[in-house]
Amino acid sequence: MADHAGMATAFILFTRIPVPGRCKSRLAPALSAEDRASLQLAMILDEANRLHRVTQSHDGYLSVWLSDEDSDGSGREARTRLLEGLPEEARVHRQHGAGLGARMANAIDAELASGASAALLMGSDLPLVDVATLQSCLAAFEGKDALLCPSADQGYWMAGLREPCAQLFAGKRYGSGSVFDEAMASLQATGRTVGIGPQTRDLDDPYDLAWLLEQARTNPNAIGPHVRAWLDRVGSH
Repeated sequence: MADHAGMATAFILFTRIPVPGRCKSRLAPALSAEDRASLQLAMILDEANRLHRVTQSHDGYLSVWLSDEDSDGSGREARTRLLEGLPEEARVHRQHGAGLGARMANAIDAELASGASAALLMGSDLPLVDVATLQSCLAAFEGKDALLCPSADQGYWMAGLREPCAQLFAGKRYGSGSVFDEAMASLQATGRTVGIGPQTRDLDDPYDLAWLLEQARTNPNAIGPHVRAWLDRVGSH
């Protein structure tokens, strides 16, 4: 694996610690707090392992940036389970900043300041983002200053930069239906060239859960082993 201080690409997995009762709240009451947390953990571990596989075939490293749900000690067990399941080479950091945009900007800026030649940031609620999808993202980023990958809800699920860009994250209405367009306009206003990667769907609410169940039936090979195991377990009760 490439040395962190070299010209490597930082693959940032930006996620919450899966503490029961503090994650995937929009899936209630369809799922219990424990099932929501275990689904979140399954998605994180599948995505971390897929990202790690990509770092091994490209000049990159996996960097996991975690939220602070365990700051009061109540999430210590959930954090331990997560860390034990990550690839051994993964670097782990704590998110910081006032608001989602600031936390994402700080993660990217920190990786670039550490010597990464580029930083690609993505969330974890993406059960169908496999290695082939990630390779398509890299192809779209080739020769461009920035990368955006649209999500089905008009947001984006991955952002990539070769240099810091505060405008990309400042003043955005995350959770609205215009985040992708606003982000694209911000990048273009700075004169950056932008590659557009493949679109996918994240998992937020019961409609997305129904979609995942259908994908498991029709396209099971696209779903990672941790999420498949979760589906087998939850579907049995």
